[in-house]
Amino acid sequence: MDNTIDAEPPSYSATHPHCFLPGTDTPLVLLHGSGGNECDLLPLAAELAPNAAKFGIRGPVAIDGGYAFFHRFPDRRVDEADIEAKAPVLAAFIEASRARYDFGKPPIAVGFSNGAIMAAALLLTRPGLLAGAILFRPLIPFTHDLGHRLDNTPVLIVDGEKDSRRSPGDGLRLAERLTRVGASVSYHVLPVGHAITAEDKKIARAWLEAVARPKADRHGLRGAPTGAVLLAAFQACPHPEVDFDTESVRSPVRDVAL
Repeated sequence: MDNTIDAEPPSYSATHPHCFLPGTDTPLVLLHGSGGNECDLLPLAAELAPNAAKFGIRGPVAIDGGYAFFHRFPDRRVDEADIEAKAPVLAAFIEASRARYDFGKPPIAVGFSNGAIMAAALLLTRPGLLAGAILFRPLIPFTHDLGHRLDNTPVLIVDGEKDSRRSPGDGLRLAERLTRVGASVSYHVLPVGHAITAEDKKIARAWLEAVARPKADRHGLRGAPTGAVLLAAFQACPHPEVDFDTESVRSPVRDVAL
């Protein structure tokens, strides 16, 4: 496993320790959670997309015996200024690594917790860098709008209803923000905690398969109702799955029309 780079040419600057596993399908850029490292999400990625190239990146902030992609305040609020400072460095590294490892296609980010928040920041600050993103347990990285537009970039967000590290609706608010700037967002909330579960993996696998299909055949990846209507439907449905183009919120029990 290549998690160190020796004697790289001057054109490639390995600003982040990383590991790369080659593959034939769309590359996955893996962004770990707080206290993790560049190899944490490799087993998950192998389950989601066995044939994909996998590129695990280590965050630059030492924390909890591991690493993170940005600092947080003691009350667990994100340090937006630190995200704004670190996101361009990470974006430049991903761009350089595409050439170094000959990705061929723009990658899809898979982020968990701290890494999911940073992946959302990359979407909002560098449109076009990523072909899409899977965000497990994220929240909004910036309280202010940045003015960039996303050209129907597909995004999957999965929240945990029992997640003690998140406030209710954190992921939904991010889904609404990304939708407003042009992303094609699928949002799910599961009756689970912060950790990634088997149901998370099932949803992510199905989403990746849908993204891989030709655009004309995709379902659940285009359009969006308004944020206010989405929130009302979310509150009415205990464990909803939101497919923004269908204008419906589905739960295991019933359908709620928007």
